[in-house]
Amino acid sequence: MAGFMGNGFNYDVAIEECNFALYLARRGYDVWVANFRGTGREPYKSDCEGFDHSIEDIAVYDVPALVAGVTRETGIKPVIFGHSMGGVVSYGFLQGVVFEDEGGRRRLKPDPELASRRNEEVAGLVSIAGPVCFRFPRRTKHYYMLGSPIARLYIRGARALVGSLVNVAPQIPVEQLIFLLFRISPRLAFVLTRMALDNFFNIRNTTTEHFLETVISGGSDVSMMEAYQLLDALISQDFTEASTKAGGLLDAPYNFTENIVLVKAPVLFVVGGRDAVDSQCVYEWGFEEWPARKRLRVLRRLRSYRPAHGKGRSQDRLPLCRRLARLGP
Repeated sequence: MAGFMGNGFNYDVAIEECNFALYLARRGYDVWVANFRGTGREPYKSDCEGFDHSIEDIAVYDVPALVAGVTRETGIKPVIFGHSMGGVVSYGFLQGVVFEDEGGRRRLKPDPELASRRNEEVAGLVSIAGPVCFRFPRRTKHYYMLGSPIARLYIRGARALVGSLVNVAPQIPVEQLIFLLFRISPRLAFVLTRMALDNFFNIRNTTTEHFLETVISGGSDVSMMEAYQLLDALISQDFTEASTKAGGLLDAPYNFTENIVLVKAPVLFVVGGRDAVDSQCVYEWGFEEWPARKRLRVLRRLRSYRPAHGKGRSQDRLPLCRRLARLGP
């Protein structure tokens, strides 16, 4: 399951030597590549009505449907592979979140019994750069870029702007913007996308062909609500339910970060050293809070959190893939 603005082609990229799904399939794994609502490319694009969904809509509806569908077709418990936002919604799925009406407002609540069943329904979760929170340590550049008081002041302004567009322009046309940018000036588009994605790709370990294929085929539209919720998480430093979707500011929004303790299934957290999803945040607020952490080996010195990327595959990609594959059947 892909992250924010991504889709299944992030794993099933049309370059054989960089195709992570194909790598696992050739080693006997039954690989299912998922697209959340409104993401993907034809003929593998998922339907979406209105683009008014939030991140928790995916956790409550999309992930359960995907897990149930794969289980029904295969008859075995799947291992969820979630990248970035795909990891976040997997946390919510395993926490058993459901929607309830509270005074005419839709609120997100955990169901302990449902959480217990869902943790039994899967063989495990591989969370690739799945942020547990955004409590950046001061030692990192991301603290000054995204976590410092001054940075969060700018982010508050961006959140206010995005919040004003939620009902006016609910869909962010990522696909059209990418195509338009490359049509106007391919060279400029290449430079700008490399700069924008420097913290999400190991650029020095990625071929030009693979980078372009991932950006063009692997980018998908997202809802303005998802963008608002991401900015809200950067400000609060925790992942919480979408306040505007619930109908105004909330006194005590549901907190995905605090409820990580409800996740009982085996989890493998993988975070690269250059990733904006800081490894210390994931270790302290995810791994250390996870009840079953003794069953997990902590992998260190991984140069890129995207295991299927580019050059130096024998050094970077294959050892990580073998470790991930151990959670399989």
